[in-house]
Order: sequence, then structure tokens, then C-alpha cells
Amino acid sequence: MMDKISLFRANIFVALTVHGVLAQELQPRSALYTRNTLVLGKICKSLRHDCDLDHLPPDIEKLCSQSCETPIDDKELKGNLCDVFKKYIDSLGECANSAHIVVEMQCKETCGGCSKDGDCGKNQVCENHMCKAIVSCQHNRECNGQVCKDNRCQACTANPDCGGDNLECAQGLCVPTTNPPPECTKNSDCKTTQICKDQKCSPCSIDSDCGVDQLCGDGECKPKPPTCGQPGFEWAQWRGPPTWSTVKSPPFAEYDPTSFTSQKPEHEGRTNSLLINDPKSLYGQPLNTNLACVIHQGFLLAPETGNYTFTFGQADDIALVWLGQNAYSGWNRANADIERTYIPPPGDETTTVRHLEKGTYYPVRVAWGDKGEGGSVALSVKITAPNGTELTGQDGGYFRTEACDGSYGKFPAYGPS
Repeated sequence: MMDKISLFRANIFVALTVHGVLAQELQPRSALYTRNTLVLGKICKSLRHDCDLDHLPPDIEKLCSQSCETPIDDKELKGNLCDVFKKYIDSLGECANSAHIVVEMQCKETCGGCSKDGDCGKNQVCENHMCKAIVSCQHNRECNGQVCKDNRCQACTANPDCGGDNLECAQGLCVPTTNPPPECTKNSDCKTTQICKDQKCSPCSIDSDCGVDQLCGDGECKPKPPTCGQPGFEWAQWRGPPTWSTVKSPPFAEYDPTSFTSQKPEHEGRTNSLLINDPKSLYGQPLNTNLACVIHQGFLLAPETGNYTFTFGQADDIALVWLGQNAYSGWNRANADIERTYIPPPGDETTTVRHLEKGTYYPVRVAWGDKGEGGSVALSVKITAPNGTELTGQDGGYFRTEACDGSYGKFPAYGPS
């Protein structure tokens, strides 16, 4: 009596022989047919006959035509055989039983038995012991949860493969992590204008949200205004030489503010603004400002990081500005950061932008001169923070007569050394 396996093989042989699929005997050493025994064209012919088909679907018809003489155990064929072709056979029902038996057996023993890419056909890879078509890619987003490696979609093996802080690898696919990492754990993880609160970067709301020596203003942590020295700018005034009244302005080429520094100033004081507009008064003192030179100096503590705007109104006759090291020492007209000379009415405003870092002290020097003709005088300089707040003209504020952190010493005194 036949054992069960022998009987099963015999049944397949009979079924396929009756329908013209099998032309030669089954090889006794294998449940598969030899390469010379069964080709795809014979299975296609069997389907047309058994299922009374006039036409096959275009993709199946194309496969049958192109691989008509191809043995069904061919490596380059089995990918399509065990995928598209097998699905079509399964959809036909009982009339395709004979072909179904052959393809099912072939797919179980060959297509499902790969152990490396070399076991598969061209443009195929072995995944989970199955030969699958290679899907080319450039980015992970093209791979439906898999990752793009070497320009083909593959299963992930570890969280870093997924390339995102909010993704993790689970069963070969990149999925959203169930516990996303915190946005921040300390203030330095956030932008300089934000704080870390409840593991999220957000604006401050009260001073205690900020660090030591900081205040909360407009949702941002800013350095507290300095308290050392005196608030504002120091200024010194000298009378200009009578020859100035005959020179051409602009360009007022004869104006050299460094020539006054070795002389004792006629008047000195302190101001929070950089504004001169009265020929008979200078920062609250009854002084003649025609034919005069006034030099201002101070330190700006930048309350935030960003671009600071220097805005100039009319300069009658000239204004020079230095910022940084040159404002502290070695300054002269040639190395001024900004020079503004007289522009006939109505004149215009000019602006210059400088990038400053929060918490840093910057020396600022502004020199002004009037060549003296008994007429009007004018100096107007405004310094505005990145958030739009004007820093000049305020009581105290972020301008001081010395750098409270010791980054600079006091400005050298004017007069004979």
C-alpha cells in the first residue's frame, strides 16, 4: 500500500497529465519537476483549457508570453510566479486546482526557502526566507515604514535606523515612539529667548522663571540692568578752533576729535540720550553749542542676542560712532564704524545694524562737531534692541559709565597725561 506522500504525488501526476500540463514523469528524488519537465507556458495553457478562458489579464498574459519556455523553478521567474501569478490562480477557484497544486508546491519549496539574496532572481532580495522584488528608494519616507539603505527599502533593525527622535523600530518597521523624548531638560536646550518649563521650550512669564541676574520682559529672559558706576553716557565738551567757521561742510574734513583728548574739557556731564538740538543748551546746561566738539562714551550691556539698529537723524555738522574695542582705545576718524555728515533739509534718517550677544558689554563712543556759524545744531542717535525697544533716552537702562563684569577698565580720562 502506498504511503501518504507517494499517494499525494501520484494524484498530482494524474491531475496534471489529464490536463496536458505534465509531459514527462515526476522525478522520484524530488517533489519538484526537473527543469526540462514543466515550463510556465504549459501551466498557462492548462488554465485556458480548464477554466475556459478566452483572455488572461494583461499582466498574466504578458508573463505567460515572455516566460513561455521558462521552467517554473527558474530563479528569475519564481518571484512573479509566487506573487502575481499565484494570486491569479487562487482567484480562479476549482477549475485551476491542477495548476494551483503545482505552483503552491513550487512556492513552498523554492520561493519560501531562500537563505540569502543569491538564492533569488535578478532584482530580488531574500527577506524572511522569501524572495521579494527590490524597491529602489532615496528616502525613508518612500519605504512605507521600512528604511532606505543602499537605495533599497529594508526592514529596520534598531531605533537609530529610523533617523528620527520620535520614531522607534518595532518588528522591522519604524513607528512613532510611545514615549517621545522631552523637548528640553534645561534652559540651554532652548533658544536664547526661551526657557525650559515642564520639559518644553516656552516664553518666561515671571522673573523667577529666569536665571540669576535676569528679568522676564516681553516673554524673554534678559540680563538685569547693570548697577555699577553711573547710568548713561559720560560727555565732554570743548570749543572748536575759529578756523572751522570757514571750512566746507560737508565733508568737514578738518574735524578731528582726537585732537581734543589731550586737552582738559571745558564742560563735562552725563546723559541718557544722544540728542543735541539747542545752540544755547547742552544736556540741561546753559552752554553755547555752536563751534563745539562733544564726545560721548559709555558701555552697553546687550539685553538680548540679535541685530541692534543705530538710527541717525540730522547731523549738523558731523557725527562719528565707534562700537567695540575701537570705541575703548585707538579710536580715530578713519576707523569709525559710522560717519554721518550734514545733509541739507529735509535730510533723511540713516540706519546701521550691528549683531550683539546677550550679556556682553560693548564700549560705545559718539563724537559730534559743529563748525560754528551761529545757526542751528543737530545730533540725533537712537540705539534700538532687536525687539524694537529703544535703549537710548531711558533712565539708567543698559548703558553704564563702566563695564560691571570687569571686561573693560574705566575709560581713560581726558586732558594732559
